[in-house]
Amino acid sequence: MDAYKIFSSEEAAAYVRQALPEFSKKGPLRARRLAGDSRSVDGHVNEITRVEAADGSSVILKQLMRMSI
Repeated sequence: MDAYKIFSSEEAAAYVRQALPEFSKKGPLRARRLAGDSRSVDGHVNEITRVEAADGSSVILKQLMRMSI
């Protein structure tokens, strides 16, 4: 069974740096969790994080994971 992990703010920013190198050129990235641990009816946990660049532009990172039983 694969282990799932919710990203910390630092891990979310690092993921965006790696996945979107052009976005990362806009300067330091700051991440802030918007919502978390929202258990859906189909057995998933949703984590939503906003990752913002120094110029004010941002991307939304959504993690959808199976809820551990």
